[in-house]
Amino acid sequence: MWRGSADTQPSMIAERLKRWNGHLAKVGLETGSMTPWLYHELKDLGFPVICMDARRAADALKARPEKTDKADAQALAEMLASGWYSAVHVRPWKATG
Repeated sequence: MWRGSADTQPSMIAERLKRWNGHLAKVGLETGSMTPWLYHELKDLGFPVICMDARRAADALKARPEKTDKADAQALAEMLASGWYSAVHVRPWKATG
């Protein structure tokens, strides 16, 4: 499990993950407004992206004693690693311009 941070740009996330590309089992995202863009861009770059239902994940996170962004990220990573999550379909993304 890798822990780190990157700006919310597919290219910057890919830069941080590239040293493990080919060895990654899953890259997890939660559902949200930017999910289609991030999901499809990272998928197109060859990353094994899984999208987790944020509402179901939030229910699991409520049971944890520590409520910080860092602790929540760790919990989401543990859920992804253990398979205890609900994968959801991500709608196609089209750039506007």
